[in-house]
Amino acid sequence: MVVLAGCKLEVTTDVTMAADGTGAVTVTALADGELLAKAPGALTDLRLDDVRTAGWTVEGPTTDGLGGQRLTLRKPFADVAQANQVLAELSGPHGPLRQLQLTYARTFGQTRTSFAGNAALDGGIGAFGDDALVGALGGQAALANRVTGDPADGFVLTITANLPGRAVSNTGSGSNGGHTVTWIPDLHAGAATDLKASFSLSDDAAITARNTSRIARVMAVVWALAAIVALGGLVAMFSTRGRRRRRRPVR
Repeated sequence: MVVLAGCKLEVTTDVTMAADGTGAVTVTALADGELLAKAPGALTDLRLDDVRTAGWTVEGPTTDGLGGQRLTLRKPFADVAQANQVLAELSGPHGPLRQLQLTYARTFGQTRTSFAGNAALDGGIGAFGDDALVGALGGQAALANRVTGDPADGFVLTITANLPGRAVSNTGSGSNGGHTVTWIPDLHAGAATDLKASFSLSDDAAITARNTSRIARVMAVVWALAAIVALGGLVAMFSTRGRRRRRRPVR
């Protein structure tokens, strides 16, 4: 962050969930060539042993062909509870991503999911450090004094949610036929972005099969009633004929 002025660091956080509730959170950091010219080890010098120990897979850094470098972190989840645990690992109490939460509800033929949270960088450069870093650098003020300018000028954050079905409401930008919602929050001081999206997935085949089964059951009852009525009519008819045959003419 000390050398960010005039440089660019893009971080994308992608939350993907399948219809069965499984999925993954992927974080991709892309440092441009200008940033790497000033700080060649911006990504390669990162110590990620603790990240790996916490269950994240690490890919890179790799060169992107344009003089930049890309680093990708990914952690899967088996259900919505694990997903929320993973989301809680993305940002500290003062970080740019806060109160991230996924919900998941599945009923017959219908899956409803939602993503919520907020993005803000009102802590300035201090938002990127934990208590240990602040203490090591001599306090919050000392940390802030090491950076000139607004850190948001060189930091671009993108959040995407890819949840089952299509978005029925959201505060971001929809794409991919409504299957993806994207936010690029303003991280300058005083700005805040509300992250909200609700998705719905309908299993039309299952619903059609259930409705067809219901119709079949109703028709079976109707045919059974019709058969009973017809049988009753035949019984009555033959009973009447029998009585007529037993009557003898009087001579």
